[in-house]
Amino acid sequence: MKAGGLEVANLVALLGLAAAAAITGSVTRSLRGLAAVLTKLTAGDHAARASATGPAEIRQVAGLVNALADEGDRLRAQEAEASRLRTVARDAGLRVQEHGRVDDLMLEAKEAIEKCALADVAYLHVMHDALLGQPAGHDWVLPDGLLDVVRGEGQQLLRDLLQRNASMVAADLASPECNGVPPHIRDQLVAAGIASQVLAPFGSGSELLGVIMAARMHAGRPWTDAEVSAVESIAAEVGRGLHHARLHQTENHLVEQLRAVDQVKSDFLATVSHELRTPLTNIAGYIEILRDQDAGPLTPSQARMLETVDRNTARLRHLIEDVLTLSKIESGAFKTMMQPVSLAGVVVADATALEPLAAAKGLSFTWREPDHGLVVSGDAGQLDRLVTNLLSNAVKFTPEGGSVAVTVECADNEAVLRIADTGIGIPGCEQKELCNRFFRASNAVERSIPGTGLGLAIVRTIVANHNGELEVVSEEGKGTTVTVRIPLVGGRRSRQTLPELPVAGRSWQA
Repeated sequence: MKAGGLEVANLVALLGLAAAAAITGSVTRSLRGLAAVLTKLTAGDHAARASATGPAEIRQVAGLVNALADEGDRLRAQEAEASRLRTVARDAGLRVQEHGRVDDLMLEAKEAIEKCALADVAYLHVMHDALLGQPAGHDWVLPDGLLDVVRGEGQQLLRDLLQRNASMVAADLASPECNGVPPHIRDQLVAAGIASQVLAPFGSGSELLGVIMAARMHAGRPWTDAEVSAVESIAAEVGRGLHHARLHQTENHLVEQLRAVDQVKSDFLATVSHELRTPLTNIAGYIEILRDQDAGPLTPSQARMLETVDRNTARLRHLIEDVLTLSKIESGAFKTMMQPVSLAGVVVADATALEPLAAAKGLSFTWREPDHGLVVSGDAGQLDRLVTNLLSNAVKFTPEGGSVAVTVECADNEAVLRIADTGIGIPGCEQKELCNRFFRASNAVERSIPGTGLGLAIVRTIVANHNGELEVVSEEGKGTTVTVRIPLVGGRRSRQTLPELPVAGRSWQA
């Protein structure tokens, strides 16, 4: 008995050891399987899942591993969707900013919201006269009176949201627990078939410009934070784009008004200048008759008075010609008829004509005729006007006892005209305005020196028409030197744009 009992005990022990070994092997294999799955997940194989086999504890661990893997997939999908929506919102914002018209901008924003599946329908309301305007978007599916209710109760809410850079999300309008939406408004939205919506106001600074309403027509699709953020981002871009579009439209409107006013002014100047020329011609004719004493002899006193009338008639004629020339420049009727012209001949003729006036003021007026013609390709009438304006300015702004020196020469295939005076000069802070129309230096105004402020503006245009360069160097109280360079026939230069304005206190080129 004792020997048999011992054998049974040994057999039981062996069976226990075998069972323990089997269980240990099963657990080891399960743990190895879990370890392999975890290794794959760590390496980026997000599809790996653990087998729910083995002891209960192992199956429980496997379930937890699989649950964590599923949650990781969900978070990655969520982040991918959020990234997609950010990209959509950014691209939509760029497209919105490209539009200069308000209607195009609103249509772009509406389509962006719907195309990226943020909403089934989207409405954009823009403020007009301090009230929300009619929607830009789909046909209005809401009750007609709802907009009036929103205008009365909702605009302050929208302003508050704009101040906080927030939006209002109604996740389930059919639920009585839907907060933030008054029941009488919620009932109308539900009756129209809207299940949920996001209201995102947009504006410029603290000014409310409008609101985006993104609506979903089917329940069971909650708004995610990424979707709400995308709607808010598009709304912000709409606010910026709308502000810029309105500024652009206002600017264009003002430009058109200014052009119309400028055209009226130009037409007026042209008409007045033209109408004044006829009576002025008659006055000049009668002055000539009186000076020739065809109507009888003149006393010395009468001759002096007639000389004053003749001088002021010439001033008036010069003013009229300046204004008429300016109106032609502005209207595009100032044509340049190019042909070979002797610039030297033009300078000699104009200097000869102006020499008596300089002598009457007691000025030292020096000039010399060049030894060659200095032929340029130009308009003889315009070049004559250019030289006359510069010479008359030099004489007019040089006090008695001063000097005016005129030279014209050839340099680097260019005809170079230089007129230097010892006149009153131009204040440095005003030199940048020199070629502006109607500009007159303050020291000239203080001394009551007559003028229109058009001379240099006309000169600048003539120089540009002849592919030339204009340079003015001036110092208040010491004088001014004006240099004009025009290519000789056969010379080469091409200037396509008008010059920059002068720099205060320095010489400048035009």
